[in-house]
Amino acid sequence: MKTTPLRAAMALSLGLFCAAAASNALADGPLKADAGTIACGGNYAVTGSGVLKQAAFWTLRNHNDATALKITGFRIYDARGALIYDSSVSGLPASDNGVLGSGNSILGPHQTVTFSTDGLLASNALAPLPGSRRPIELNVDWAADSKAVPLTGGLTRVKRSGVTGEEISRAGFACQNIRIGDN
Repeated sequence: MKTTPLRAAMALSLGLFCAAAASNALADGPLKADAGTIACGGNYAVTGSGVLKQAAFWTLRNHNDATALKITGFRIYDARGALIYDSSVSGLPASDNGVLGSGNSILGPHQTVTFSTDGLLASNALAPLPGSRRPIELNVDWAADSKAVPLTGGLTRVKRSGVTGEEISRAGFACQNIRIGDN
């Protein structure tokens, strides 16, 4: 196909427009909001007559330089959608690393917190779940006093020998923003 001066001008204009749009998007900085919800997968099981144990470790991060994020909701659902843990009933659970818990729901700037099914569900007398109730989903609601970089999270799924406790496998997955908005 022959390039005409008009086509060349249109291609150049389109290229400049795209470059300007990308530059403006970067100049605006990262996405910011003052509330949201992230969702993470997970599992909590003992299979094969106790031979294999699966657990989830959730890591939540506040990437802001000066803005704290308040954890306003923490819910776990089983595979059928039944609510099996709700912080509005049971309170915010203690994190594995002691950063958050019933007396503190504020994740300060650049703080990171970890929760696990071993610590969370076992401490609440919830035995490993049967296959019909797995996998599970964690939803975490957060809010900030001003626009902030949203809470981020990740899941690490670990399989261990139920006999020796030796780690057999590990896999990582990102949590997803399912709601970003304003308070």
